[in-house]
Amino acid sequence: MFAYAKEETIAEFLAILYAYSITNNLLDVSTAEPKQVIDESVRLMTYRDLLMQGLDSAQIAENLVRNDRSLYPDIADDNEGTPEIWERFLSQYPETFSYLVDAKTNTIVGNWSIAALTDAQKEMAHRGELLEKTFSLDNTKCIFLPGEHTLYVLNFSCNEEYRTAENFAILLKSFYSQLIKFAEQDIFFPEIYVNVF
Repeated sequence: MFAYAKEETIAEFLAILYAYSITNNLLDVSTAEPKQVIDESVRLMTYRDLLMQGLDSAQIAENLVRNDRSLYPDIADDNEGTPEIWERFLSQYPETFSYLVDAKTNTIVGNWSIAALTDAQKEMAHRGELLEKTFSLDNTKCIFLPGEHTLYVLNFSCNEEYRTAENFAILLKSFYSQLIKFAEQDIFFPEIYVNVF
């Protein structure tokens, strides 16, 4: 199922995240800045950080798919994609993924991930036919080119035992930060699609 919004979408999407953040006491209301969150049991890592820890792209992708299967046991195979698909995205578009990692076990316990849709994929989404198993580097739009893109939120989640306000705050702050970095590079998202399980 897809949640879709148009016009002022980024403002609306951020307003929803902002409301969630306020409700869950993740933001300082007086400054609207993310609270400094210190949780020594987890840490935020990038793709390159994980490679430096000894993981390879195949292991990272397998971990992400395994987490999704655990969180969404009823997810259709067609709408999950495969580790091989996501491994290619990880290495080509590393800034489109952010990972919450258990500091003791060095395993991924949460993440957000995004992609940019082509016009054809948008049409498929409107018809309810866009499946993640069809994603490839060849049929998605390069998210790093300046201009306007349609943002597709693949995932924003934490594993069940790590699902705390503090951990979501860490991911949320990272997500906000990446959107700002994109805007500084003249990369904007007037439309947002979200895959909702």
